Amino acid sequence: MIFKLLVIFMFAGTFLHAQKPFNTKAYGQLILDGKVTYDGSNEENMFKTLDSLFCKNTREKRFYFKVANRIQQLSDGALGEYFSGIAKKYYFEHNLEFINNIPQLSAQDLKHWLSHIAFDIAADEQDLNQLPKIKNDLDKLVVTCQCNETKQVLIQKLNNDIYKEVNNNLKN
Repeated sequence: MIFKLLVIFMFAGTFLHAQKPFNTKAYGQLILDGKVTYDGSNEENMFKTLDSLFCKNTREKRFYFKVANRIQQLSDGALGEYFSGIAKKYYFEHNLEFINNIPQLSAQDLKHWLSHIAFDIAADEQDLNQLPKIKNDLDKLVVTCQCNETKQVLIQKLNNDIYKEVNNNLKN
C-alpha cells in the first residue's frame, strides 16, 4: 500500500513538473542572446514564442517583434512555413505596427519578411486567377490604415513588392 502511494506521488510530481508553464519571454531572450537556435527539436517552443507577437502589451509586442525577426533569420522547413503564416497575419492584422517596426529591420530582413508574407499568400491561394483578389486585399491595407500619407505610400510600396513576389510564386 505504501509502495502504491509512493508511486502515485512520484507520478503526480512528474506530471505537475511537466505542466509547468512555458516562459516565452525568457525563451525569446535566449533566442536574442544567441543561446537558442533552431534545430527541429525545439520547434514547438519556437511556435509558442512566435505566437506571442500577438500579445496585448505594446512593450512586449516590440520585444516579440525582435524575437520574431531573429527566428525569421533562423527559420527553414516547418519553422519557415509557420513563420510565413505569422508574418502574413501580423502584416494584415497589425499593419501599422509592422510599418512602425521597419526601422528595426535591415534591408535584407525586410526583404525576407515580405518574401515570407508572399509565400504564405501564394500557398493559400495557389491560383493565378486569384491575383485580382490578392491585389484588392493588399490595396485595402492602404485605405484602412489610419496613418499619414507617408506611411500609406510605404504600405503601397510594400504591397507592390509582395504582389510581385506572389505573382512570381504562382507562376512557378
